[in-house]
Amino acid sequence: MNGNAMVSRRAFVAGAVSAAALAGLTSCAPTGGASASGGSAPSSMPDSWDYEADIVIVGGGGSGCMAACAAHEEGSSSLIIEKADYLGGDTALCACICVGPWPDRTKQDSGMDDTIELYLEDQKNSNPWSHRGLRGEGLSDDYSFFERQAELMPETFAWMQDVAGIEWDARYYSNSTAVPQPGWDTVYPRDWTAANKIIPQLESLVRSYDDVEVVMGTEVCELVVDDSGRIVGACGIDEKGATMFAKARKAVIVATGTFNGNRGMVDKHLGPAVSKLTPGGCATVTGDGHRMVQRIGGTLRDMTLGTHWLPHTLGAETRTLTGTLFAHGPIYDNYPPGILVNFDGRRYCNENDGYSLVGQSTAEQKWREGFYVVDAQGAKGTVPEDQTSEIVITAGTLEELGGKMVVNTEAFLEEVARYNGFVDAGKDDDFGKELESCPRIEQPPFYAFPIRPVPYTTYGGVVVDVDGHVLDARGDAIPGLYAAGLCCGSFAEQAGVFYTGGVSQAMAFGRQAGKNASQEEVQG
Repeated sequence: MNGNAMVSRRAFVAGAVSAAALAGLTSCAPTGGASASGGSAPSSMPDSWDYEADIVIVGGGGSGCMAACAAHEEGSSSLIIEKADYLGGDTALCACICVGPWPDRTKQDSGMDDTIELYLEDQKNSNPWSHRGLRGEGLSDDYSFFERQAELMPETFAWMQDVAGIEWDARYYSNSTAVPQPGWDTVYPRDWTAANKIIPQLESLVRSYDDVEVVMGTEVCELVVDDSGRIVGACGIDEKGATMFAKARKAVIVATGTFNGNRGMVDKHLGPAVSKLTPGGCATVTGDGHRMVQRIGGTLRDMTLGTHWLPHTLGAETRTLTGTLFAHGPIYDNYPPGILVNFDGRRYCNENDGYSLVGQSTAEQKWREGFYVVDAQGAKGTVPEDQTSEIVITAGTLEELGGKMVVNTEAFLEEVARYNGFVDAGKDDDFGKELESCPRIEQPPFYAFPIRPVPYTTYGGVVVDVDGHVLDARGDAIPGLYAAGLCCGSFAEQAGVFYTGGVSQAMAFGRQAGKNASQEEVQG
């Protein structure tokens, strides 16, 4: 980077922090340096450092843990600073499904030949169901991030298996035309579930390394910038309310996750239809990295692109329903036999749309709730035998079911009759649902599943290059600063590809960031 860019950034930092102070934003109060909330740039050095490591990692979720493991293997020490009292972030709470090419394992499991190029071509076909595609946009001109992710996945999968001890179970699908995933797969399996979860294995590794230190209960609120414009550390508030400073001899990696848990940011970028719903996932993903990067001259992208949805909250019982109805059940292997209705008793979307789009459509309904309705025939393989009446509403007649759902029963009965007519004709004139193998809704007993959607990730985030360097408004790399994981948003959705999950991105780019940051020169 040239000297003018450095001077420009120092000037930007001072102005940005002053603006933040005027807006009432809180930040660290340095001991011996100028307070960021006091209107001067967070570039003054503290009198002393409380912690010191080659690499300071802000955030102890999946990407942060992967970065620390990679740094260790490259001979660099690291410090993970996590504001929760546990490691894991969203990765600890998710289904631990990794999507990506792993040709050796695919060949082993299915006998099919796969390549990164074939995987990328197939994934591009998912554009119509991505958020860009739903807005009428094609693939992005810049496909490099998703391409890099695909290139990194085979080695990442193998490392997680061979070094971290993660046991991968292959997830098989027929080539169903149910949408939006994984109907475009020509080769499978291409995604795997961590049978023994991911975070327990990564945390065990992290805590076994002598050159990795973990500090819990500490919220990082500012990055420390030296006079040259280089990021040299981080400032935070520990669990006792005291200011702490951590020095990074090589680099800082921001791995703070999404802004899904920050209602103000969600309202600003995604609107009240999303912000008024209880978010899913980890409560500590509140956009901390987004804001601290902006305050030192970094930039954000695609903040209004969208969020991913679950049709249900994340409780144990409702997760079972999500998996049965919209992830591992009929939506993939054949066509979902039921219909989705709102409180007006009317269908509101194509039931083939998949769990995220079903969640999004449901969030747009009255009271942001809906019901998935099936009869006895459609319930085969769909209704879990261990569900209680509080989770699955049952009735002997459709009229009784409508009353128990507290929907407009007259309209509901009309809607079922109309749908049955579509089944008889083999064509859904209202939503275009493929009706192959779908039965009429007529055999008692009848079942209704309440659908209460939650947003659980965000697609926009910190601007980086494909190697993980955080970029400023001019497109220059900010010295000493990397970002990884979902604080960068979804590279898939930004490329115009249907969301492939956050785990693969966190694993691949967290590991890459740890490797690349380790190659930085040690600073004084």
